[in-house]
Amino acid sequence: MSHAPHPRSGASIRAAELRSGKASDQNGFTLLELMVAIAVLSILVLVALPSFRDLLVLQRIKGAAELVQTDLMLARSEAVRRNAPVFVSLNTGAQGCLGIGTSQCSCSTGSCNIKLTNFSPTSGAFPGIQLSSASATDLQFTAIRGAPNVINPAISLSSTDTTPARQITVKLSMLGLTSACTPNGSVTGLSAC
Repeated sequence: MSHAPHPRSGASIRAAELRSGKASDQNGFTLLELMVAIAVLSILVLVALPSFRDLLVLQRIKGAAELVQTDLMLARSEAVRRNAPVFVSLNTGAQGCLGIGTSQCSCSTGSCNIKLTNFSPTSGAFPGIQLSSASATDLQFTAIRGAPNVINPAISLSSTDTTPARQITVKLSMLGLTSACTPNGSVTGLSAC
């Protein structure tokens, strides 16, 4: 048994509108509606773009600080594992780098044989981030407990493309443990130095 459509169903209402000529033939957007939507979308993008850029810089500097901490911990663990001193070479500024080697090495010449990380703000691992200062440019981790030869060294990183600059300082304790802080309070989630 076949059923006739209910008198109030969507199909019967549409058919009645077509017969009476009241149905709209419009199946899209008008040019005015499209222009308004594009204008609203443009305003939203312009408002969100600076926040997104700042978020990228924040993530880059945090990533760079985590890499410095990881590299220092690698140097410490290599000294203990090899039962021999391991050296860390730091170069700050536009040609910044961090190198780890089994002998005195220079990261700027690439002579570090364990690991080398480029921190140049233009071509490094983290664009716009540089090693801005270091309290010691040559560190050595001893074979005994991996202790550093310098008392409480600190390595500072800063963004080069934001005002004010985002800054993080990585500190190394006498026991060879790392911590990070922000000297100017510009990085959320880190304590002040």
